[in-house]
Amino acid sequence: MFIPRLIEKEDKFLCKSKHQQPVKSVILDPFISNNLRLLCKVCEQQYLMHSRIVDYEQLKNCFYEQQRERIQQYQLIINPHIQCVENLMKILESLKSRLIQQFDNLLWLSKDWITQLVDSATSYSFFEELDKVTSQQVPVLDLSTFIGCVKKTNYNLNSKINIKLDQFKFLPEFQSTQELFAYQNNLIDQQNVEVKAQPLIYTNSSFYSTFQDIERVDTQQENVQAYKSLIWDVQFQKFAHVTFQIEITKDNKFNIPEMVSSQEVSH
Repeated sequence: MFIPRLIEKEDKFLCKSKHQQPVKSVILDPFISNNLRLLCKVCEQQYLMHSRIVDYEQLKNCFYEQQRERIQQYQLIINPHIQCVENLMKILESLKSRLIQQFDNLLWLSKDWITQLVDSATSYSFFEELDKVTSQQVPVLDLSTFIGCVKKTNYNLNSKINIKLDQFKFLPEFQSTQELFAYQNNLIDQQNVEVKAQPLIYTNSSFYSTFQDIERVDTQQENVQAYKSLIWDVQFQKFAHVTFQIEITKDNKFNIPEMVSSQEVSH
């Protein structure tokens, strides 16, 4: 059962003369405005002979009981509607839980995307590197292959996320995600073009940017293998022919100095 609720604040009621005293009675005159109908104990003395004055508490209780009777009838009408809205709330709670799960999954995929990109740059195989050493391969930084790996990772994760995002395409945030994906695609394409335009592959070493074609040089020492390469000297910003050698020590370890000799390439 609902309880009657008075819209006005009863403690804000003032008599017609604003005496700041509790309301005691009410004038039942249709030609007087609402506040002017209220009388306090002082005001009552002026209207003792007025035939249409009633006690405020009695009138208030009468209105309260009237509203209680109305509520009984109103409630029969609104209860089915309330039940519908309660069912709607249950559906929305279920939808909220499902959406939270979906967004949690999208966030997990995004974090996994970052993890895969970082792994592609940081992970390496000890045995693969060992094979290169034992087969006397000089380390070469292949940025084109690396960019291809990044592009593949972006494509895979982009596809997974976009499928889940498609249901939210009516939201303004969806357009922002598509703009990010478009920027990322343009970025990887631009990086790929820039790398392919450079015949040399750079490293962070001040003198280690190796050209793909490496020429082996004969040496008179049995335990020394020499190689000649065209490199870009990052420090001096110029091409140079460089000869470097790999020395195999008595305990079968490799000693690889940075450079044996260097000759600037003439233009």
